Amino acid sequence: MEEKLTKRLIKLAELISQVLEEAAADPRTDSKSLRELAQLPDRAVSMTATLNPNIPKGVLERILDRHVGTGGEDEQLRVHVVYNPALPLKTLKRIIETDSSGEVREAALTALAMRLSKSPSAAPEELWKAYATLFERPTVSRGKRQQAAKAALLKHPKFPKHKIKRSSPQSVRAPVGMRLLERGAERQGR
Repeated sequence: MEEKLTKRLIKLAELISQVLEEAAADPRTDSKSLRELAQLPDRAVSMTATLNPNIPKGVLERILDRHVGTGGEDEQLRVHVVYNPALPLKTLKRIIETDSSGEVREAALTALAMRLSKSPSAAPEELWKAYATLFERPTVSRGKRQQAAKAALLKHPKFPKHKIKRSSPQSVRAPVGMRLLERGAERQGR
């Protein structure tokens, strides 16, 4: 094959990949198309599709069941999937308890905390458990996301703030959590 033709084909393939990735990210893309995009061999396209909230939950659960390896692309793909709001909470909780990868479990825990912080029906005990567990499992790789999740949980109207003050473990009364509570108390006192 001619070098010129090969270069044109490569450029065309790159353009097609870019268009498919944009379609996978678009919230207007229908669920049937997302199902197909998630199964493409192009990792950038398939991973982008797993983040789209319109992807069917069954597709997300099948991806989690098929890609069970630790490290590499399997682990990256599962980390992407846990942050998708279409993933059922029961599946997210199962991942926290049973996934073979610590990184995936941490991502699932952080994703659960973020979702609970936005749920008006979240129970105070559920909020507390997520908050306390985030303090038990600090990680370097997800530090900023975990801090954002902890802060979001503290802002939830049903969060049991009284437990932080009375809790004995120093890890749960971490300086960041206490500073956020003190700032909130100062604002309410004004």
